[in-house]
Amino acid sequence: MMLIDLKAIFADYNAQITWNTFYYDTEKSFQAHCDDFDFSDDLFQANIHPNQNIILDIGVPNWHEPNACFIIYVVQDYDWDKPLKKVCTDNIHILIQEIKLILVEYSLRLLTLDEKLAKMYSATQQP
Repeated sequence: MMLIDLKAIFADYNAQITWNTFYYDTEKSFQAHCDDFDFSDDLFQANIHPNQNIILDIGVPNWHEPNACFIIYVVQDYDWDKPLKKVCTDNIHILIQEIKLILVEYSLRLLTLDEKLAKMYSATQQP
């Protein structure tokens, strides 16, 4: 059994996780998670760009219906009527891939110490 932990995906980004009840056992199918009431409208939420108030939200609002899927919303300033991005999938691997793409596109990535040192070094080498 392998449990998916979304916190690990956000570790290299300046994201503030504000809600996390996300649980996914890779031994179970998406439908089995729905049947076992593992999902809800509100599974995960993080402010992925605090300076611009951009939120990534994940839920399964239609978990009790045959066409259920994870829905990822990316919204700015709590404008849920006009999301910056909306993705729907019932595949955990696609969900993770989409989260990573969203983080690259919308968030503030934290630089590693090596990257900071490299930037400082290149700045000192300018003529």
